[in-house]
Amino acid sequence: MSFEVRGPGYGMFIMGRAATVAKKPPTPETTLVFDSRIANKFTVCEESAELIIERPKSDKLGINRKNKLQMSVDGGPIQTVPVEMTAEKGDTLIYIDLPKDYIQALLAGHKSLSVQNAGSKVAEFSLLGMKEAWRDAKESCAAFACPIGATCQ
Repeated sequence: MSFEVRGPGYGMFIMGRAATVAKKPPTPETTLVFDSRIANKFTVCEESAELIIERPKSDKLGINRKNKLQMSVDGGPIQTVPVEMTAEKGDTLIYIDLPKDYIQALLAGHKSLSVQNAGSKVAEFSLLGMKEAWRDAKESCAAFACPIGATCQ
């Protein structure tokens, strides 16, 4: 699915987001999201991808570290991918930033993504429909971005 995220009050556009929840999610629930957010004084859209893991208990100390996850696309060979993990003190969500170049690789006609951490399965996602949802999210952002030198409304 794709949707727009807007700020409170005036409803200013913040980003377009494409998301899918893990199929047969393990505990905790995990979501894969691709974002296209307005940046550089509304002149460009920046792309990012992350996993969001919801845990039953909050983190007492917070997390901010680099890690490596093992990922497999369509049951193919496992790739080790460097990631950054963050969680605010007292929050139940862990955010795992994926490398930017990984977005297009995941959306190149693939059907599934399996994610593991230290050999233990974290989640499995269906990528069917994500290519279209990502296109919609990027188009939403592009509608609000005005490149430098262009005349925009």
